[in-house]
Amino acid sequence: TLVFFARIFGLPKEEAKSRAEATLRLLGLWGLRERKVGTLSSGERQKLSLGRCLIHNPPVLVLDEPTFGLDVFVARSVVQLIEELRSQGHTVLLSTHDMHLAERLCDRVGIIHLGRLVAEGRPGELVAAEGVVDLEEVFFRTLTRAGLSPGEAKPVP
Repeated sequence: TLVFFARIFGLPKEEAKSRAEATLRLLGLWGLRERKVGTLSSGERQKLSLGRCLIHNPPVLVLDEPTFGLDVFVARSVVQLIEELRSQGHTVLLSTHDMHLAERLCDRVGIIHLGRLVAEGRPGELVAAEGVVDLEEVFFRTLTRAGLSPGEAKPVP
């Protein structure tokens, strides 16, 4: 699967194979390389999806809820991988409802309400400016000021 995506990104066959192996090893999936995708757990499939994003070594990664639905162990390994990618110089644009994850991984955050950016800055600066203990509280206070009360929050279909 990863070789296929590497080839789509224009990598020569041998480089595609080499990068697929390196990516599977990085993700801890090398031992599962012979299994069909449909037999993988949801966490393994999530990691494989991340591998598809990484196979061509992009300078910027856009990740939407990368830990959603994962068990604690797999989520932790995904977070550690994102931290490693950041340390290697990759830019990671992260969309998440998990404020603790955003606080851990993001240099800068933006809070969007009804398509409008209502707060933006470094997590620590936003927390300090609000005089609260964490980004989750900043989120609640910001949305309350923007006119959303906790009882009005509705899940997105």
